[in-house]
Amino acid sequence: MDMIERVRADNPGPMTLTGTNTWLLPGVSGVVVVDPGPALPSHLAAIDQYGPVELVVLTHRHLDHSESAGTFDVPVRAVDPDFGEPMAEGSTLPGGLVVLSTPGHTDDSVCLWHAASGALLTGDTLLGSGSSVIAHGEGCVSDSLESLARLVSFCRTAQVARLLPGHGEPVVGDVTARVEHDLRHRQQRLAQVTAAVEAGAGSVVEVAGTVHPGVEAGLQAAAQSSVAAHLDHLGLLDPDDPWLVSPRRRGENQA
Repeated sequence: MDMIERVRADNPGPMTLTGTNTWLLPGVSGVVVVDPGPALPSHLAAIDQYGPVELVVLTHRHLDHSESAGTFDVPVRAVDPDFGEPMAEGSTLPGGLVVLSTPGHTDDSVCLWHAASGALLTGDTLLGSGSSVIAHGEGCVSDSLESLARLVSFCRTAQVARLLPGHGEPVVGDVTARVEHDLRHRQQRLAQVTAAVEAGAGSVVEVAGTVHPGVEAGLQAAAQSSVAAHLDHLGLLDPDDPWLVSPRRRGENQA
């Protein structure tokens, strides 16, 4: 196999784009699988074609990345100890991977640096297009801002040649510019939420309606959750907001 191969799961959707990207690297005694994805028989069969699996590594806990982690009967490495043997900032893994802690999308999110190819595997910290959702209670806007700023610096100094995201197509060329774009987008979203509150929007639902006008029904829960996370960051989230206890939250997508 080449230095890094992609197997894309057949789970497309508004949050997963064209599907979950599983990245495969040669290890010492087999294949290192990053984000094995959903437990779809066709996806698992595609991974098996690359040979015996030596190790599974998770960029974060969400099921569209982790659901099939236990099906290979091999060690699993993850930040969240409920999902595997813990790893942390600076951990070195088979396949030539080094862990970069990048919380934000979730509190256990990491990127994985592969210096030999100049590739940074970004999970959902950076997507192939658009930006990932920070769901209230799952991720943290403050952490996201810090992680994106850190990645800007890392891409400038480490000669990152391409970003290999958890969803969407690889990003090549000026990868620093792409990370800077995501950082600006997050800052702009905070400004939009602030402006909506200043204009009179009081609740999560009202702010979401202002910041995300016309969003389709299937994405409303995710939009509201994102707004709640940004309001929380700004210290503007009302603890008595009905949204916080609304059953609509049960439908939030965790991509």
